[in-house]
Amino acid sequence: MTKQDIVQLLKGKLGKGYIKHSEPIPDQVWVEIRPEASVPAAELLHRQTDARYLVSVGSDERELKDRFGVYHLFSFDKQHFFVTL
Repeated sequence: MTKQDIVQLLKGKLGKGYIKHSEPIPDQVWVEIRPEASVPAAELLHRQTDARYLVSVGSDERELKDRFGVYHLFSFDKQHFFVTL
């Protein structure tokens, strides 16, 4: 699967749970989703792709966005890129 395939899968299956995506560097895709879409998005990547779950990270973003952030990182080893939810 390509990065675009992953984005289209998440966009199509999550509906309003999908917000936007960006590619800050060539081997990484950031997908912004609503909090309630976190579990369905992770399940999609786990069950319908060859993604490998790496780690989840909590971030104190109160000064920037007045909230805490939670990021889930997946590796697509064969394709050599990462997806962060």
